[in-house]
Amino acid sequence: MAPDWLRGERVRLRAWREEDLPAFAALNADARAMAHFPAPLDREASDALARRCQSLIDQQGWGFWAVERGAALLP
Repeated sequence: MAPDWLRGERVRLRAWREEDLPAFAALNADARAMAHFPAPLDREASDALARRCQSLIDQQGWGFWAVERGAALLP
């Protein structure tokens, strides 16, 4: 079973949340951000990718986590 989060000094890796999906979709739709990927993703494909990432974490205990940095880490 995977932990809910892993924390370092500057970043926290955590489980995906529904509120992550709009920003993740915007990133995946940006041609410049996706320049080294086969193609940008539409919202449906981006949401499916995020859910697949979380599902793999749930199954394997590791995978592509959501990342928080900066002010979000302050106690």
